Amino acid sequence: MGKIIVESMTHCEAEVVTKEIPRTDDYEKRIKTILETMRMNKFQAVVWDGETYLGGTWYDPVRQKWTAEYKDYLWQDASEFQND
Repeated sequence: MGKIIVESMTHCEAEVVTKEIPRTDDYEKRIKTILETMRMNKFQAVVWDGETYLGGTWYDPVRQKWTAEYKDYLWQDASEFQND
């Protein structure tokens, strides 16, 4: 497996910030926590495992809410956030 990379855009969309997540025992929990933090703070982000898309955050114009996704699980509210 490749490296876990989180890419996030600044609010003005002028810059992309990249963070590498080490593969420790709790890396999936860390990724979900990062995605929830990005969603709550209204940042666009994507998470990659090498060239494979794992999830991200974006503004959903239909529901008018910020959405986060990790693998096949989507949430739009902190009460829906599962971090097990």
